[in-house]
Amino acid sequence: MSRREIPDLPEGWLIALVAVLVFILFVLSLLVYPPNARAAEPIKAGAVCTVPDAWYSVPNTQPQATAPQAVRVVLLAPIPATNEPGAWIEPTTGPRAGYQFLIQAERLKECKA
Repeated sequence: MSRREIPDLPEGWLIALVAVLVFILFVLSLLVYPPNARAAEPIKAGAVCTVPDAWYSVPNTQPQATAPQAVRVVLLAPIPATNEPGAWIEPTTGPRAGYQFLIQAERLKECKA
């Protein structure tokens, strides 16, 4: 039996292969983490936020229709039953002004310090 010779690869093939793999990983990272996607600003106590419909329904299974409302964040605290991030809020206007409610922090939108 004759032994076949393996053809020699061009010089620098390993460097080219690594460069292609790095490029592919770079492109995939751009798909997963786009450069203009910023982390949301952390919500702080004292901020005024907008809460969409049914903000006072906990859990939000049978929401009552309301208009989005401005609320002031009093304290950030986890929801005891689920340990989800939560916020004690106080509506700034309307019949619930002066009362405090614990809601899911993800319901807070457009917060301004």
